[in-house]
Amino acid sequence: TLLEYLVSDELVVRFDRILKRVRDHIDPNPSPYDASWLLDNSRPFFDRQDLRTKVQTLIEQNGRTILLVPNDDRGYGRSYTLDFLAHVANCRPDFVRVVAAVVPDKGAPSYKVEHLLSEVADQLETTEVPPPQTRSSEADSAARWLRKSLKNAGCLCVLVLDGFGQQGFDSNVHETIQKLAQSLSLPEYRWCIRLVLLGYPHPLPRTVGLANVLTETLRSAVSISQSDLLPCLEAWDDLRKKKGLVGVADGQMPSLADGMLAKVPPEGKERLAELHASLLHLLDMAGDGTYAANS
Repeated sequence: TLLEYLVSDELVVRFDRILKRVRDHIDPNPSPYDASWLLDNSRPFFDRQDLRTKVQTLIEQNGRTILLVPNDDRGYGRSYTLDFLAHVANCRPDFVRVVAAVVPDKGAPSYKVEHLLSEVADQLETTEVPPPQTRSSEADSAARWLRKSLKNAGCLCVLVLDGFGQQGFDSNVHETIQKLAQSLSLPEYRWCIRLVLLGYPHPLPRTVGLANVLTETLRSAVSISQSDLLPCLEAWDDLRKKKGLVGVADGQMPSLADGMLAKVPPEGKERLAELHASLLHLLDMAGDGTYAANS
């Protein structure tokens, strides 16, 4: 009723689209899992529909507590997984918190358990001091500290581990991850902790159970099509209009997507990278609203 009044009587036209969604019985609040641009609309995000679905299951339900994002020789979007999770947490700050530990390339030989605990402690700003490490019980005490600290975060805490698939780690690093994963199916932690492993090739303990693990199914870059780009372009067009810039002419959006696809390599990481670069170029373009397919 309020929307009807604001649009019809007060002529607040910017609410017209929200009113239409309400009339169509669609939740007017955009779902963070459907976002086409991440991190304050600064990064285009497309072609990860399976990840979107599985992250929503991971966060909104308590049945699965671990998400595996497989390694891919073409470097298929792993960094954007963390960006996507950060975006979801930013949209739900009262409910979700993301903590990440990222090991740089060739950093495995010098990386120890205490580095993992220190990264988590810094992000949680916890006063709980990580336990002193002794070789006999290092993994046990580290996993115990992680569980306690993540549980005490006050909301659903998602721990993202990236770069832990490299060769050369101290065995206690992997044992800590394994012990943490093993405990997340327990009722005490199922409601408050999630674990996301990016490019982690090591098998999890059998006691984790397949029913407790989600695994993203990656599509080939060659399958990216017009339908993948259109949501990004439509959201970008909305951003332009909100800035007072001219929008894309009716019927021109599909040809704009087709023109972008025609200029990029047919497959591989380069196809993804160039499509992202093209979308970012559009984001920075002031222009007059005329976008040729070959521009």
